[in-house]
Amino acid sequence: MLRVLLSLALIALASTSAFAKPKVAILGLEVTGAVDAAATTVARDLTEGMRTRAKGGNGPFTLAPNSDRELIDEKVIKQCENEEPSCMSEIGKDMDADVLVYGKLEKDGGGFQATIVMLDVKKRTTIKTTFVTVPPGASSDTVRGIAKKTYLELAPAASGSAKLVVTANVDTGSVFVDDELRETLSGGRATLTLPEGRYRIAVESDGYKRKELTVKLTEDDSATESFELSKAGGGGGGGISPWKPIFGVTAAAAIGLGVFSAVKWFGTRDSSLSDEERSAIEAATGMDKTIDYDDCTPEVFSAIDNASAMVADKKFQSRCESYDLHVRFAIIASGVGAVALVAGYFAFVHGGGKKEPRSRVAITPTLSPGGGGATLRFEW
Repeated sequence: MLRVLLSLALIALASTSAFAKPKVAILGLEVTGAVDAAATTVARDLTEGMRTRAKGGNGPFTLAPNSDRELIDEKVIKQCENEEPSCMSEIGKDMDADVLVYGKLEKDGGGFQATIVMLDVKKRTTIKTTFVTVPPGASSDTVRGIAKKTYLELAPAASGSAKLVVTANVDTGSVFVDDELRETLSGGRATLTLPEGRYRIAVESDGYKRKELTVKLTEDDSATESFELSKAGGGGGGGISPWKPIFGVTAAAAIGLGVFSAVKWFGTRDSSLSDEERSAIEAATGMDKTIDYDDCTPEVFSAIDNASAMVADKKFQSRCESYDLHVRFAIIASGVGAVALVAGYFAFVHGGGKKEPRSRVAITPTLSPGGGGATLRFEW
């Protein structure tokens, strides 16, 4: 009876061992070349990301206990001059691991490049080698996300895949999984097929704020996530473009100033001197030509005052003042009209985001030796 029980126990133990997953040990990446805080942090995040993925238990391996060791330290202990499979296998055996993952990290431009190797400890052969690129300025979350994908490439999950349907309130856009572009929206919809696990799903679309959700998927799961994106530059409605009110104010001001300038122009013509008054001024000033706007000078005013031609003096000064106001307001109207033209472009043509129906607004300044003004034109 005792022999029977012992045999059954040995069979059960053998069965348990047969179904147990092989153990993987992941050594901390070694930084080569320029060693600084940024490189050390990226190496740590890549290592921790792979270990976290291995701890999930969804892949073909289970993380070996007490395997949080560093490649550079283990090489010193085992007196390994390099990463020869024979020496690395000894490190794996010492850690009671069936598979050993190790690698190096070095700077590559503004980012980093890592070479990661998966080794069969017993056979002393390389199972797979992969190269990882970390972009400049990547956050710790981004680097850990890259590490998880890298581990999945080295040890694909044995479990089935899950399907995630992404819907959004925009027709087109980009769908990111752990900050990696995976799909594009078509008609406000996209379908992702992912291994079991937890993911950060984000949707981006021109003119809208990025929306991000964390989703947990299980084997053979089918899930749907809806993304409500809000317009960039304001709350849900996106706000009002500041260029439209600027255009309205400046266009109205340009028109008002232009009209005032025109009124002063006609007022100048209406207050023209009579022939008798012109002759009196010519006689008083000694001029032998027709008085023009160029004659609106202090010297002429002084000559008229000295001649005591009071009526002519007042009319002549009124004419000069009207002309001066006409020119001044024509110049101001032209400047304000130019501002209105720029605001109109950004409000109706450039748009910023979704294109609106094309409409054109043109304000054209006009200047001449005898006056100035502006023309306003709308086109649809």
